Amino acid sequence: MARLFALSLLALSCVLLFASQGVATRVAPSSQSPGAPSFAKNIRRRLLGFSRFSCGSSGLKGYTSKASLTSGLTLHWKATKGKTVKMAVVASGAKAAGWFAVGFSPNGNMGGSNVVGTDASGSPVTKDLVGQSSANDATWTVGSGSITTAGSKVTMKFTKLKGDGASVKVHSQSDNNIVWAYGDGDTVSMHNGAGDASINFACGCPMFQSKC
Repeated sequence: MARLFALSLLALSCVLLFASQGVATRVAPSSQSPGAPSFAKNIRRRLLGFSRFSCGSSGLKGYTSKASLTSGLTLHWKATKGKTVKMAVVASGAKAAGWFAVGFSPNGNMGGSNVVGTDASGSPVTKDLVGQSSANDATWTVGSGSITTAGSKVTMKFTKLKGDGASVKVHSQSDNNIVWAYGDGDTVSMHNGAGDASINFACGCPMFQSKC
């Protein structure tokens, strides 16, 4: 029995070590097929997701939940009855000095994602990511878009609309693959840091999805 217990602990340690390889801030180019998240990414979300996020009530008027994507970058949201999701991304400190963006991915990777980001025009821009560092202007749009500055914080607000024509559908009542990035300058370009999250907008839980 003691030997079996020791082997179980060793196996769990190996899984955690393997999963931790994908926790880096910068998203590396993936060799995975576009439709399939990597095995390491799936393991990481199930076992290590709770250590990557601080999730709770929004505190921002008009929104119900929030998740801290990374230091200085917080996503707020409210799922509406019309199956749309109202979102606000708040950047503070160094993250507010440049551009930032959030996106909706088919598999947790950057390539193929639909992205909403800040822009010098003062309104959110939409992009379709072709790969890790290439983006095209999107034909789909978001509703109620705005970018405001208050002190050291910049807030980008928008509503992801049902049937907006984007290639990745956003689900107001189930799991979504979210990607995020930030960088220098005043519009979406090559990022300095990026990452991904799995969020269920209905329950506000970016951790163990089976509990939502």
